[in-house]
Amino acid sequence: VLWKAGGAVIEIGKNLPGSSAANGINREGQVVGAYVTAMGTRAFLWSPKGGGEQGNDPKFEELGRVPGAYGVIATAINDSGM
Repeated sequence: VLWKAGGAVIEIGKNLPGSSAANGINREGQVVGAYVTAMGTRAFLWSPKGGGEQGNDPKFEELGRVPGAYGVIATAINDSGM
């Protein structure tokens, strides 16, 4: 979950299989972390905007895989989204 100012809660991983963890957040509110599947650990990037037809909805992206690795974990994100 992402806790917003004023106490609002946003569930960023509610549709993910297995467990998940957020590891970093930047000033734009983008969150990186990882979630576990039967096929290994996957890194993710969640952005408060960029999804939906108009680009105003939250966007969830898997960050890709490393050949030969069981899993990938995103640990930090800077204010440029990297």
